[in-house]
Formats: sequence, C-alpha cells, structure tokens
Amino acid sequence: MQAAAELFALHGYAGTTLSQVAQQAGVSLETVKSLGPKANLLRAAFESSFIGDERDPSRPPFELSSLDLSNSSVVARLLLPVVNGFAASSGIYQALESAAATEPEAAALREQLLTSQRDDLAGMLAAHGDVPPARRHGVTDELTFVVSHTAYGHFVLRCGWSADRYRRWAAERVAAILRAASR
Repeated sequence: MQAAAELFALHGYAGTTLSQVAQQAGVSLETVKSLGPKANLLRAAFESSFIGDERDPSRPPFELSSLDLSNSSVVARLLLPVVNGFAASSGIYQALESAAATEPEAAALREQLLTSQRDDLAGMLAAHGDVPPARRHGVTDELTFVVSHTAYGHFVLRCGWSADRYRRWAAERVAAILRAASR
C-alpha cells in the first residue's frame, strides 16, 4: 500500500501502473493484481495513508456525547488525527481528484469516500445529540466542507498555512457551527 500511495501521489492515477507498484514494493505483478482492479488499489492506498495510526488498538475510545463540542480546544484535540490523516494522504487525494475527472472508477471511488465522510459526520452529530434533528442535514453539509481534504488542500497546500493553523481554524469553525445549530 505504501508503494502504491507514493506512486499515485507522485505520478497520478493514470501515470501509475500496476507493474510500477509491484517493482516499487518488491513483489510480483501477480501479487499486486490479486488486490483487484487499479481503483481498488487506489482506495486501499488512500485509506492506509489517511487512517494510519487511527487503527491503533491502544488508542483509547472516547464517548462523543460527553464532550463539549462548542469548545474549540476540545474540537482541536479531536481533529488532530484527522488533520494528520489529511497531511499523510493529501498527495494521493490530489491524484484521486485528478483521476476522477476522466476515470469513472476514480469518480465512483471519490463519491464513495465523500459519502462515507458525510455519513460518519452525520452519525457523530446524531450520537452527540446537541444538534436538533431538523438542523442536522445542513450542519453536516457545513462540517463536511470545513473538515475535508478540499479545505485542508486550500489552506495548507495553496495558501501556505501550517497544518496546525488549519486545525485551529477548522476547530473554531466546527465549534461555531455547532453552537449556532444548538440554539
């Protein structure tokens, strides 16, 4: 997955072949092909890059409903692994975005990832309970943009912000959105 992520980030989706991935990873082409079509490899490489240590079983779970999400400091702590994931996967996400314009499999993958992100945020809002059900859809729309590869890319990669500055900005926006929605 690491070899695929590096190559997709460096050469893009169209510019990366399964043979290159096999050579970079030091495995046979058949091993790479056993993972499925190229789009499956892109998805797995993206998820591996983005999730990283989040799968770490030693990471203690937290109860979202007990947290004060109107406090930007609390939200900033929650966003730390997310922003680290954005940093680790931004190159491969850019490759996915570019590929989505011309490759139907990549476009479908991007749509699946965005839908999954939106569904995750909607689930978190429902679990937290401070946002009335009638407002959850709109709040989810706002949060899906604020906490996204797109926003991260704009502020960090295009505008030159540090990842920490983006995280603090996103935390302030999330807290303000949730405060306004819970009134």
